[in-house]
Amino acid sequence: MSVFPKLTSVDAHSSATRPLASAVLGGGTPRKALLALLFAPLLFGFLSYAISAALGMTTLGNPLATSAALIRRLMIPNERSDSWEPMIQALALLHGAHGGSLYDILFFQRHEKFQYAPTSLVWLEGIKYFAPLTPAGLNRINAVAFIVNSISGAFLIRVCTRDKWSIAAEENRNFLTVVALLLPFVYWPTVYGFTVGQIQVWINLLATLAVLFWCLDRKIGCGIALGLACTIKPQLGLFLLWGLVWREWRLTAAMAATAALFGLISVLMYGLANHLGFIEVLAYIARHGESFRANQSVNGLLNRLLFVGNNTDWDGANFAPYNPIVRWGTLLSGLVLMVIPLALSRADGGRRASAFDLCFAIVCFTMASPVAWEHHYGLALPAYILALGRFASVTGVPRRIAVGLAMSWLLVGSNLQITNVFSGTYFNPVQSYVFIGGVILLLCLTGIRRSAMTA
Repeated sequence: MSVFPKLTSVDAHSSATRPLASAVLGGGTPRKALLALLFAPLLFGFLSYAISAALGMTTLGNPLATSAALIRRLMIPNERSDSWEPMIQALALLHGAHGGSLYDILFFQRHEKFQYAPTSLVWLEGIKYFAPLTPAGLNRINAVAFIVNSISGAFLIRVCTRDKWSIAAEENRNFLTVVALLLPFVYWPTVYGFTVGQIQVWINLLATLAVLFWCLDRKIGCGIALGLACTIKPQLGLFLLWGLVWREWRLTAAMAATAALFGLISVLMYGLANHLGFIEVLAYIARHGESFRANQSVNGLLNRLLFVGNNTDWDGANFAPYNPIVRWGTLLSGLVLMVIPLALSRADGGRRASAFDLCFAIVCFTMASPVAWEHHYGLALPAYILALGRFASVTGVPRRIAVGLAMSWLLVGSNLQITNVFSGTYFNPVQSYVFIGGVILLLCLTGIRRSAMTA
């Protein structure tokens, strides 16, 4: 099964249809250019950090040092616990005397920003039997997940190009495999998520596996991966609707069964009241959102543009004050981003979904959330890998899409803290550079889909 539908085969010996071997990787200079683009987010992040420090601004750390420390932390786990501390607190509360009021106590009374569904804690219930439920123990699991995600991305690029290469082009294919393997080590959302001890690392892995299973025509495996992901990030449950409208029955059934199993276990263990309490938490977050610069959603953009709350200093106890413009802007934009991937199934004449449609939906559903932290964009990494495989394998993709993808990669993949210089001005939408890069990525994925349909 070809990953790219309706495409003519590529003869690697033909100068007319050999895009990668002749146009992209045919010589040392193009390879150097691709490597420069690969590491550009680190360079841009460092320059942003250096300029911010020179201007006397509060800095958020040196991205180069953070990426270098990542290698060490893969071998020696640290105690960072952005996800683990609130999750461990929640588990202790559930097994205590007030276990039926998890969110009322932890979220509304203690103002602990525990925003995970009860189903996410089922994972920890199983883990505690073979690993300590400590930040270091859970970060050790994160290290394994991070490495497996990197390897899965390398497999994905090989699957993307498996039907498009001759033996003569195998050297170039191996080069792309190395590039894909390195992507999580230089891409700020994955680097930061791992560094601070985020369960987002697990979701990133599951998203990559879902795309990989799809490309291997293993729709049941794809559905299971998405089902597991939505037990941690419930908004990905939208893939149940996506699977139905695209008539992907095996994916939908596998995802529904996986999520239902976790849901049943969670309700039996923690009670229905806690699950209803989680809905109240989601409603509260949707009404307020976050103004802090790292919130790369429409909600974050509007809160900052209207100067609702402090957008440069993290507040671990409070959300942005209520604002009706932000509230309705968040709701409407979220609905649009959720509906577009569903509507494409009818707009394109009833064709079958492709891997690009899957990645398009992953990015849309991520951006639709009222709170989309920059590390949540780790879910976009498989889309960049697919796009790289597309350019490597076939002709007919407009150059403007390549330029757009490069811009998107630089924006989404970099830590541009220098944009905080505009925080107190009406130019502060530039702080939403990750969101802007995500929009560009969606436009590029749309362009790639169209070029595939007309090839």
